[in-house]
Amino acid sequence: MAIACSIHREEIKVGEKLAPMVKLGKQFGVSRETVRNGLKLLADGDVISLQHGRGVIVLSRESARAFLDDFQQQTEIRAIYNEISGMIHQQESDLDKLKHLVGQLTQKMSPLPKEM
Repeated sequence: MAIACSIHREEIKVGEKLAPMVKLGKQFGVSRETVRNGLKLLADGDVISLQHGRGVIVLSRESARAFLDDFQQQTEIRAIYNEISGMIHQQESDLDKLKHLVGQLTQKMSPLPKEM
């Protein structure tokens, strides 16, 4: 995400070679595997090119913008989904409480046994 932002803001220029994965990992405080996965996403979005033996080359500022837009949209969709999911969970919890209260009410309203 930070790399795409830097490309979009032209802090990293098209055609520029990125630092090696180990250095990027240290810079962002993440594992090499996380860097590799992030770069793969950027490559899939045509933001960068992963060239074996040559490194990572920036391809497109426009693709970086599109990548950021897609990420933002996915984040918003995830937030809406999580809110809906939370509401469903709350509704299920409320229904369980309602069933319990109706059961209590039914017990209290049932006639008392004749033998007392």
